[in-house]
Amino acid sequence: MRAKDRIAMQGKWTLVLRDARTGRFVRRVTAHNVICSAGETKLAQFLNGEITSIAPIYGAVGTGGGTPSPADTALFSELARASATSQARSGTSVTFIFFFGTAQANGTITEAGLFLVASATPGSGMLLNHAMLGSNPKTSSLTATLQVQITFA
Repeated sequence: MRAKDRIAMQGKWTLVLRDARTGRFVRRVTAHNVICSAGETKLAQFLNGEITSIAPIYGAVGTGGGTPSPADTALFSELARASATSQARSGTSVTFIFFFGTAQANGTITEAGLFLVASATPGSGMLLNHAMLGSNPKTSSLTATLQVQITFA
């Protein structure tokens, strides 16, 4: 009998909207994501030594609608992206936090994704995961904090 070991990757997204003036909590939404093949391939290349880094890593939000798929290479309609303000590892989980100020990501945020080997330019990099977040209106009176926790199990 042969044993098979598999590594699964899961992502959990949290979007928090706060009043920019008071810091008061306005809205919190969580969602699980689909892992995308393009990002998985880039991660495998890194682990195999074919590339030296998967950085820089960007979190993006969008206004699109649809059903995320492993074949996705971009958000349905990217609105804004940010580099990580912090990242940490605990055991087999890595958490990235992205911050969008009052002048960023204004619109109805419906989706999010994590891009590897990316830049601040929308459409750059390889999409690792894609999540739908429901309908979350963000205006210039709000800030948004986007967190993704990726767990290898």
